[in-house]
Amino acid sequence: MKYAPIALFVYNRPKHTMRVLESLKKNYLSKKTVIYIFSDGPKKTKDQFKIKLVRNYLKKNKNFKKKIIIQRKKNYGLSKSFIEGITYVLKKHKKIIVLEDDNCVSKKFLNYMNDALDMYNNDKRVCSISGYTYPLNFSKEFDTFFIRGADTWGWGTWRRSWSNFEPNGKKLLKKIKDSGSEFDLNLYGALDLTKMLKDQIKKKNDSYTVRWIIVNYLLKKYTLYPSKSFVKNIGNEGSGSHKLKSKIYDTKLFNKYEKLKKIEIIEKKDDRIKISNYFFSMSKYSKFLKLFKIYKWFIYKIRSL
Repeated sequence: MKYAPIALFVYNRPKHTMRVLESLKKNYLSKKTVIYIFSDGPKKTKDQFKIKLVRNYLKKNKNFKKKIIIQRKKNYGLSKSFIEGITYVLKKHKKIIVLEDDNCVSKKFLNYMNDALDMYNNDKRVCSISGYTYPLNFSKEFDTFFIRGADTWGWGTWRRSWSNFEPNGKKLLKKIKDSGSEFDLNLYGALDLTKMLKDQIKKKNDSYTVRWIIVNYLLKKYTLYPSKSFVKNIGNEGSGSHKLKSKIYDTKLFNKYEKLKKIEIIEKKDDRIKISNYFFSMSKYSKFLKLFKIYKWFIYKIRSL
């Protein structure tokens, strides 16, 4: 098996970067893996010192088969950094594992990701592999499942899938409206990816993730999720670009993985409902879940008129 290279995107969080690389070090396959590290340039003068600390640490880290560090002189920002970085790596390799500077991984992360990327390599219905899964009890034993669309917290994909990425948010928005599937896309109203896309178009956010999710949803592509999470996001304490400060996405890292079983490429409605209910549970109206869902459905119907 040819092991997928890692693309790690870092900025101005030395402690987070160190924790992520230390977690990768615990993976036996790290010594057989090529890593590309994209270090973004400073947005403000005050960022320069922390960026220097990050880059000094990166030079000392020697846990991989080969390490390529790309240091940006200017600030690319989130979307440009990820889109150009992923494209760069996939011009050289047919598959990739993508991590951010706040994606800590379990010691079995690389085993799972490489097995899954190899297993579904030739099936164009699968667009990506997620190492992260939501803190829900999907099953007592380790298992996997498919959800239509994509995700970007410790994930992997192939050149064939990334070629479908659509950077133009306006095109995606029109396709969503024309598809008539906006309510389903937004997990029955539990999320509002449509608004997130509109905000990206207006440059109120810099998300490549929302475009990656939506293009794959529209193409009826699926992402494989583990029932136990191999990734933990350690950046939701307010340090990230989104400034999110919450424990709602906290997970326990799964370290007992041994073998991956191939499953039917289909989304089970129960799994989509579980994730939808998880996001609905965060609302102050969660006690009135059924009524809240009906209300959301009604709102989307009005939107589509």
